[in-house]
Amino acid sequence: MRLALQMGRPWKRLAVEMDADELTDWLAYDQVHGLPDPWLQTGVVAATARNVMTAKGQALRPEEFIPADRAGRSARQSPREIRATVRRIAAACPDPAKQSRRPRHGR
Repeated sequence: MRLALQMGRPWKRLAVEMDADELTDWLAYDQVHGLPDPWLQTGVVAATARNVMTAKGQALRPEEFIPADRAGRSARQSPREIRATVRRIAAACPDPAKQSRRPRHGR
């Protein structure tokens, strides 16, 4: 998937266009050199921007700016978990129908 993202192509299209030999070459390249990791690149920028404004000895590493679920494979939610999360968010939000209608100032 990272290869498809790097090449700017949908995974299915890339799978059709690339033969097994070329894919094997890319896998070998990734093992030796590694494909660019946009999360790590962003972490480097964020850490640099933060660290130039901090006291000595309080520097953060780029990895500390990468979300925890990006270390390895991100966890996917099931449809049931997504519904439960949306319901919790909705329950925490005030119901606009129950809010009093106050006149706006200046109108």
